[in-house]
Amino acid sequence: MPVYYCLDGIKDDDVIYYKTRKTAAINEFLKGSLNRKRHVEVITLAETREILLNWDELQTVVKFYRRGELLPPARSRR
Repeated sequence: MPVYYCLDGIKDDDVIYYKTRKTAAINEFLKGSLNRKRHVEVITLAETREILLNWDELQTVVKFYRRGELLPPARSRR
């Protein structure tokens, strides 16, 4: 059964560097930095990152859309 993801408003770099940015935001908040921003868990980014990490198993199930258009299937990393 397919799983559909709408990628509107999601930046590729936010998905790729999700863990790094999450850790940096949490550390800044804990240090009490004046530029601190509270980290808000974004399920879509976390899910998208997991999908990409497990793409070999999920590529036949997950369908990505952007602006209402089905994105072409990505090639396997292997």
